[in-house]
Amino acid sequence: MWKPSLNTAIRFILPLKTRGKLCGFLSIILKINHVTLKYNTAVNHILVENNQVIGVQTITDTYPCDAVILATGGASHPQTGSTGDGYRIAKELGHTIIRLRPGLVPLVVAETELAKSMMGSSLHNVRLTAFQLPAEAIDPLRVPSRDTGRGIKGPKPRLPVIESRFGDLMVTHFGLSGLIALEMSLAIIDALEYGPVGVIIDLKPEISKQELISRLQQQFRLHGKRNYQTIMQSFLSHKMIGPFVMLSGIPAEKTANHINLPEVERIAGLLKSLRFNIKGPYSMSTAMVTAGGLALDEIDSQTMASKLVKGLYICGEVLDIDANTGGYNLQAAFSMGWVSGEEAAK
Repeated sequence: MWKPSLNTAIRFILPLKTRGKLCGFLSIILKINHVTLKYNTAVNHILVENNQVIGVQTITDTYPCDAVILATGGASHPQTGSTGDGYRIAKELGHTIIRLRPGLVPLVVAETELAKSMMGSSLHNVRLTAFQLPAEAIDPLRVPSRDTGRGIKGPKPRLPVIESRFGDLMVTHFGLSGLIALEMSLAIIDALEYGPVGVIIDLKPEISKQELISRLQQQFRLHGKRNYQTIMQSFLSHKMIGPFVMLSGIPAEKTANHINLPEVERIAGLLKSLRFNIKGPYSMSTAMVTAGGLALDEIDSQTMASKLVKGLYICGEVLDIDANTGGYNLQAAFSMGWVSGEEAAK
């Protein structure tokens, strides 16, 4: 059912040297087991008679069989052949398809000019929190002190908090990417169905706002003749300084000894709550995984066999299963592939 060549299929997950060796090894294994690969042969339908698989129909031919493994992947990364055909095929056979959404995907913000001005900024050890509120309506005091949300052990967040994570983030020309943005993306996408979603970034999550005010005041006292923009080099990465100064509304050349307490509090507030409104995901084709898919209650989890059609086995991302980054999605696909292969071979 795979459209591209074997080499094309594995080049997305392996380096060149390993890829060549693996291709050779797989070719030997396939030959020993009398397996024939049909390249560039799109599958149109799985043929069923009396609720039993009897064959596979491709664009050029029909192949009789009594067992089929549907392992077509999701709808993301279409360049690998994963174009969503499996959902259509499964639906034709009576299976339920849960709504598809991009998972582990960058987020597009409404404040595109601000994002562009910060483009390329790598933010380390920050806290990103998503709220079921417009960004300007978020109360920073509602930001959780620990990670909470989808897939995180412990108490679940209460609205308006959707999810909160500590880690690394990147600002792009369109919005937010990086590990914590990707991991929070699906919860945010689902929340957008119910209303606006705003996020705030705590650039200094390990200290309180009051502690941050004290540190700022100390810097301004020690370096009273330096200008505001120069002093912010101690608090922000280079690409963030200009946009941050603009957001604060304090002149960049204002000397530290002329910055008053309300201005210090404003700077601290911005460092603790940089805000963006989320418009949506970047695109399905840029998502690392596809969320949604074939309903899991229609599959025998012990064998990966369809409960609706005898001889049909289904595995991988075509199912309604997705996980965080870290190899979990690959491991799920490999494990389900092994089980379905063993069971179909019986």
